[in-house]
Amino acid sequence: MKLPRKILVICLLSLATLTTLSGCRTADVNPDRPEANTGYVDFYAPGQSDLYWEVKQYDPNKGAFKTVFSRAKPLDGPFLRLATPPGRHQFRVTFLNRVVMEPAVVDVQVTSGMITPVRVELVDVGSTQVERREARLGLTVRRFGPGARVTSYPTDAHDVLATPQPAVPYQKKELARYPS
Repeated sequence: MKLPRKILVICLLSLATLTTLSGCRTADVNPDRPEANTGYVDFYAPGQSDLYWEVKQYDPNKGAFKTVFSRAKPLDGPFLRLATPPGRHQFRVTFLNRVVMEPAVVDVQVTSGMITPVRVELVDVGSTQVERREARLGLTVRRFGPGARVTSYPTDAHDVLATPQPAVPYQKKELARYPS
């Protein structure tokens, strides 16, 4: 069975959109008790509840950062908790809905059964010009015609700073409080 060209184009565009939007995401964890041989890192940004977080963890076997959390909407709570094996880990933190000139790179010592809070801050470093291109498909009599709309606007630019805090005993997210 041969699909009409118009339906095929719409299906391909839908698939491309879903692939682009799905991104990479691992669970923001909150077990009742700490898992065996597991420590936790709580990333928090006081006063910034509208951030779209992306956290990458350095993989020494590959010699590169690997995305461990990415979400194109705000967190469900005041901080992001990730589980990781005990030891020293390096993370890179940035935000998908801010212009970030320099993401934070932070070394975190993770202890089994403990939580290491990491305070994350956006530092204003000036402004920059952002160009947004929107691809559009316009219907013509004979075919789908490509089109694009380009807009440009000024926006604030930021660096991200991340500072690990002393480890604390494990507790559920609902009970954890971090200073502003």
